[in-house]
Order: sequence, then C-alpha cells, then structure tokens
Amino acid sequence: MESISKRNTTTLFWVTFFGTICFLQPVLTLFYLENGLSEADILLIMLGWSGAVLVGEIPTGVFADRFGPKQSFLCGSVIKLVSICVLFFADNIELFMVFSILNGLSVTFFSGADEALLYVSLKIDNMQHQMDEAMGKIQSAGFIAMIIAVLSGSFIARDLQMEQFHLLIMLSLGCYVLELLLLFRIREL
Repeated sequence: MESISKRNTTTLFWVTFFGTICFLQPVLTLFYLENGLSEADILLIMLGWSGAVLVGEIPTGVFADRFGPKQSFLCGSVIKLVSICVLFFADNIELFMVFSILNGLSVTFFSGADEALLYVSLKIDNMQHQMDEAMGKIQSAGFIAMIIAVLSGSFIARDLQMEQFHLLIMLSLGCYVLELLLLFRIREL
C-alpha cells in the first residue's frame, strides 16, 4: 500500500503542474489589448488580482484550518474554473475584472495549505525531515508548467487571432479540470 506522504507528494506535484499551467499567460496583455482594453484598464485588472490575493489570504487560511486543506484546494480549484469560464466570455472591463478577482482569490485557497498538508503527511510517515526535498519537487512542477505554457502559448497565439486566444483558454480549462479531478486523490487524516 502506498504511504500517505508518497501519495500526497505525488498528487500535489501533478496538481501544481496542471494548476499552474496557463497557456494564455505569455500573451495575456495582448489578449486584453485585442479586446479593446487600454493600458490603464490592464493595470486596474492586475490591481484587482493583487487586491483579491491580499484580502483573501487570511479568510481562506481560516477556511483551510477549519475545513482542511483538501476542501480548501477544491474550493480554490472550482473558483479558478469559474474564473477561466468568465474569461472565455469576457468582452468588457467588468468581466475581465471579475475574472481577475476570482483568479486571485483562487490562489489564496492553496497558499500555505499545501505545505501544511505535506508536512502532516510526511510526519505521519515519520519523514518530516524530507519536507524541503518534497517541496522542491512540487515547486519544480510549477516551473515546468510555466516553461511549457510560455513556449506553447506564444506559439499557438502567434497571429493574435481571437480563435487562438480561445484555444489557449480552453487548453488551460482542460488542465484545471485535471487539477480538480486530481485533488480527490489527496488523503487527509
């Protein structure tokens, strides 16, 4: 039988990989400009994301402490899915702002809860001394995902056509669905 630390470390690696990949990220500013937003609008949208992270960090931390990391991850993942769906249909600054705020909020449901889950999982198997190694592996998944997203996202959207942008959004949505499904593999005690 697979140990809880091995299961959760492997699952968090793939959750991080699929949850971090955003194919639209390398061309997001161009996508906003193509949709008629100004530089000032883009700055406001970015501030909306940062504000959501700032405001959401403490309440989502309390949520994770009360209901557990797995429930926190599931909420964050669902909010991320909703945000990307909003982005697919967004055609005005208000919808882009809703996307940005929801996306920023979704990040806070993972913040800290992943490390807490991993530490507890390792401690159960008396392997807490391997925390740095396990976190390094998990964080590498995010870097790998970003490299793939930057290379493929910029290649797919090379002509800056709306169909290409929508394809990138759909590819990201597919990855986020995989992330959500993988979250059900997490074991808590």
